Amino acid sequence: NHRVLGWRDASLLASGRAADIVLGQVDSTATVCGNGEYTAADSLCTPMALAVDAEGNVWVADLLASRVLRFDRPFDEDGVADLVLGQTDFVFDSCDRLDTSLCIPTSLAIGPTGYLYVSAYSTPDYGSFVHEFWPPFSSGMAPGRRFDNPPTTQQGFWINFVWGLAVSSAGDLYVSVGSKGRVEVYEGGGAGSPADTGGDRVLGQADVTAAGCNRNGPAGADTLCSPRGLALSDDGTLYVSDQDGNRVLVYENVAAKPTGGHADAVIGQPNFGLGECN
Repeated sequence: NHRVLGWRDASLLASGRAADIVLGQVDSTATVCGNGEYTAADSLCTPMALAVDAEGNVWVADLLASRVLRFDRPFDEDGVADLVLGQTDFVFDSCDRLDTSLCIPTSLAIGPTGYLYVSAYSTPDYGSFVHEFWPPFSSGMAPGRRFDNPPTTQQGFWINFVWGLAVSSAGDLYVSVGSKGRVEVYEGGGAGSPADTGGDRVLGQADVTAAGCNRNGPAGADTLCSPRGLALSDDGTLYVSDQDGNRVLVYENVAAKPTGGHADAVIGQPNFGLGECN
């Protein structure tokens, strides 16, 4: 429906309750890409991911417009975006290989220091990178760094087909790379050092250079097959939606997990060895 819906008070949610705000459409009944006319500050076309910062601003990865929009406190303001990343202004939707481009953004995360992480393609045929933006933010700004050119000893960490991001309270960045069947860990990812872009650990594979669905074997507590969304709880537990395994894996105290570490629990399957749909 090319929109974001918002409910002001989650404690009042009930089945069928109407949303309090609509972002990306002129009203609650409209469902067209770009408001049916052109890319603008009040339009969306396939919003793919959301993040909310400490000030209540809503960040939206606007996939087919190749941009990220920030709506400042939308429950209190007019529902029109106030800032754009990936484009020079609100009316463009180009997918170029430029330092400021965000081609087909797929996921967002906000770190403890307010840094914004965006996974996006450089171009459709050039792989997917994680872009780190540092405040203060401004429209059209370039990222402070990109996680796409690691040291020679870390060649296994070239990022592609990223579908999920999460950042811990310590600033560790978790990246789900579906095409490689793993989650990559960049310790202290929010440190803000342009040279520090090499990954440190992986989950789902035996080492940092390995890739493949379930380690090219059966499903297990230490495998992943096309991981997608990530979520980190306040107690340091990482939840990974393992798409082709039809399950969610739970990694307790994930900061202490070594490369290839086992998940502690599975949701959606009776045990770690099964991956059947429903």
